[in-house]
Amino acid sequence: MGNIDKILTANTNKVFEVTADSDDINDWILKPLSYEKSVPELDDTFLIVQAINPQDKTSNKYFLDFSLPEIINDHVYIVKDNRLVQKDSYEIEGVIPNVAFEGFGNYELYYSKDNPQVGIDILKEGLKTAKNKTFIYATLGYIYRDEDKKDKAIDAFTQALNLDSSLDFIKEELEQLKNN
Repeated sequence: MGNIDKILTANTNKVFEVTADSDDINDWILKPLSYEKSVPELDDTFLIVQAINPQDKTSNKYFLDFSLPEIINDHVYIVKDNRLVQKDSYEIEGVIPNVAFEGFGNYELYYSKDNPQVGIDILKEGLKTAKNKTFIYATLGYIYRDEDKKDKAIDAFTQALNLDSSLDFIKEELEQLKNN
């Protein structure tokens, strides 16, 4: 196993900052971060985050990479048979970060159509430690909306607007839910 494999398999941290990267992931230098339930908004940061694949019943460990502040994910990393395997994110669907991001991102990162409760639980845990809860509530709202849980969606979107009333796209979602 390379350097990154040892860090990812032996460390209990959920979030790592990539402080030096190269074309070979085994040469990456990772710094464990102490975020256990939520990740604050960070600028120009590349993270590796522990993840969950609700469809995989094996003991494989999963990780996702994220470029911040946009919360863009490109790859899934699987620790399988003591080897780190890198796949493009579109090759393995349904892998969910095991922490909530406080910044604005794609809600579908937390939405497993097979088991939406997994993402919901991660987001709810993130609310317990997040300093900026706005987009976590918004993400919950979108998942509840897609799951036809109208009352919960309305509540989550309302919570987001209570924290930041300037979010017109959330106002529109809330209005549509209330009018249907």
